[in-house]
Amino acid sequence: KQSLHVLSLSGNKISSIGCKKICEFIAMCTTLEEIQLSNNEIDNEGAKQLIQVLKNKTRFSNIDIDNNKISGQTLTDLFQLLPLRNLNLIKNVLTDEQIGPVSKTLKENTNIQQIFMSHNRMSVAAMQTLGEGLKENKVLTDFFFTHNDLQAGGEGGLAVLQSLANKKDL
Repeated sequence: KQSLHVLSLSGNKISSIGCKKICEFIAMCTTLEEIQLSNNEIDNEGAKQLIQVLKNKTRFSNIDIDNNKISGQTLTDLFQLLPLRNLNLIKNVLTDEQIGPVSKTLKENTNIQQIFMSHNRMSVAAMQTLGEGLKENKVLTDFFFTHNDLQAGGEGGLAVLQSLANKKDL
């Protein structure tokens, strides 16, 4: 067994095939707390493999998986990893379909403290839904939401900002 705490493999052109091999290694790491896989080529298939291996890691709390090719239900499933505290989803394909389940998870998740959701394209309705989830979340301390065009989001962008207004620790 490995006693690794942080595994950083960002920017290595890792595909789903490579991700499968990484998951085999992760399964042996009983002390893993953080994995950094940003700027790779991991798609939904690879992310699903990661989710499967990580959901049994009780010490695991941080995943940096920005700028990959993850979308749909797979993105939503990432939010279900517990005791996940930090989730980086910058430059993925976070669309309106994922915002409902993500918002619901934000309402219910008592662990997640940092979320990075910059560079995603969301409609006004999606931003409003996200705002509802953020308003209910009691533990979030850091929310990174740059380059999402809040002006084009109009009322939706305003809903996101208003949901953060009463957060004393954010």
